[in-house]
Amino acid sequence: MPYDSSIVSEEQGLTVFYQLLFEQSADATVVCEIDKNGRLKRFIRANHMACTKLEYTEAELLGLHPLETVKTDLSSLDNLLKKLLLQKTVSGEITFLTKTGIKRPAEISASLLTFQDRHFLICTARDITPRKRAEQSLRRVQTRNQALINAIPDLMFEINKAGLFNDFKTRNHFDFFNPAAEVIQQNINHVLPPPLAGQIMHFVHKTLVTGQAQSFEFQFPIHGSHHEWEARLVPSGPDSVLSIIRDITDRKQMENQLKYLSWHDSLTGLYNRAFFEEELQRLTADPCQPLGIIVCDMDGLKLANDTLGHATGDELLLQAAKIIKNSLRNDDVLARIGGDEFAIILPHAPVPVVESICRRIRNAITNYNVKNHGHHLSISIGFAVSSHCLKDLKILFKEADNKMYREKLLRKQTSRNTTVETVMKLLEARDFITEGHANRLQEFVANLGLSLELPRQKIADLCLLAKFHDIGKVGIPDRILFKPAPLTPEEKIEMQRHAEIGHRIACAAADLSHIAGWILKHHEWWNGKGYPLGLKEKDIPLECRILSIADAYDAMTNERPYRKALSREDAIAELIRGAGRQFDPDLVFKFINNVLNN
Repeated sequence: MPYDSSIVSEEQGLTVFYQLLFEQSADATVVCEIDKNGRLKRFIRANHMACTKLEYTEAELLGLHPLETVKTDLSSLDNLLKKLLLQKTVSGEITFLTKTGIKRPAEISASLLTFQDRHFLICTARDITPRKRAEQSLRRVQTRNQALINAIPDLMFEINKAGLFNDFKTRNHFDFFNPAAEVIQQNINHVLPPPLAGQIMHFVHKTLVTGQAQSFEFQFPIHGSHHEWEARLVPSGPDSVLSIIRDITDRKQMENQLKYLSWHDSLTGLYNRAFFEEELQRLTADPCQPLGIIVCDMDGLKLANDTLGHATGDELLLQAAKIIKNSLRNDDVLARIGGDEFAIILPHAPVPVVESICRRIRNAITNYNVKNHGHHLSISIGFAVSSHCLKDLKILFKEADNKMYREKLLRKQTSRNTTVETVMKLLEARDFITEGHANRLQEFVANLGLSLELPRQKIADLCLLAKFHDIGKVGIPDRILFKPAPLTPEEKIEMQRHAEIGHRIACAAADLSHIAGWILKHHEWWNGKGYPLGLKEKDIPLECRILSIADAYDAMTNERPYRKALSREDAIAELIRGAGRQFDPDLVFKFINNVLNN
């Protein structure tokens, strides 16, 4: 009901006014009586906001004891009450419990009033749930931020424009700094060496002036060990900067390693093609200086790889790289620009100088071959020299490459024959395990060929096959070739490669090229389960069928590292068991009757 001042006295008006203040207050307000023993009694008054916040009607709330609406620890509430009795007024925070069980934190202000010898508690409470939620959210953010800071392994500090440390957080591996307690409020010049301190302050001022993040790298040793660092600075206030210092030594070492690998050949350690082309491009800036280019190409490297294995080929490459490098001047640039190709840039080198270097390389190769009988080294060489201003050095390189190629064509057959000769020497060196094997085979195949009335030239070719059929074994590792026990399945596969390796060697030798196909197929079986092509019956050349029988018989009747020799009778029995499976059945019986029994 609206207040009408015309019909009430002044005293009544004040009473109505105070009642309106109580009822319409934005804060929850309740009144309860305190008995003579200082204990709270039930609520006797509650305004509209109190009922709303606690979710009770006024009648329900006035029937409750204050403790029924409070979730705060009773001892804390008891302390507040005692303080109230002494001081007549108190303030603090408590948590109310609504009718539906919701907890509402509140900021309270309580006063003790005495009226007609009775004590009353008037309590005003303001709901601080939104503030508590904000505080809780802020604490979570702070906890998360602190966890992030703790997880960062870097040195962190805040420094002002005067060079004083406002804050300082270090880690165990930054033990070369003083403890944080000794650093805070110290000047940076008293903590770090002056040159580094000056560098940091330069970027501190730059960060504050520009308002933008800055970064730089520097070197600073730890316990005498070289270390590299990265500093990142960001504004953290109007006159302060947050700096993060990270040890980037490992990263720098990795970057340097990657840079090295990007410019160098992994096998020889020489520069690679990318660096060579970059260097040519750089030298184009001064096209009028006398410049020489030498191109070297190893002869027969593919054949060496195919026959002797890639380990031998790599060794030849390393030797070639060493020989060429030792023949050059200090300023010359040597690069491996292909699998078997090297290129040399010779700054300020007229024709006589380039010719002299080419001679040194050739002489060094000759000396190497004299001292090393195992693997013959052969290199074709071509060179070109710019006698006038040449803007495109690739033209000069092309000229040197063409000259090298012409020399390679002249040396091609010689180098192939030399490689084959080397292979033959290696085969002879390994023949101590099968001493006499080739001689016996030649006798067996010749006698069987005569019994078959083969032409004399065919028998001569058979004898050549008997001697060189295992030439491909030079490409088989010694650990397999000389193993004193049966081979594993994987080792058998490796051993079977000798037929293909032998075929490649024979194709490269003029004297053996006409039996290369037989060398490839001399391990084919009559039933098609041989290798490497899986040929069967008459698809297998006659010469290979003859050799396989003679080879098997000789192998069985002579000792191997992993077994003893069989008797003549047991070996013949094995041949008969293999007839129609591994061997041509007609040839088996002709071999037994016309060769072994004659």
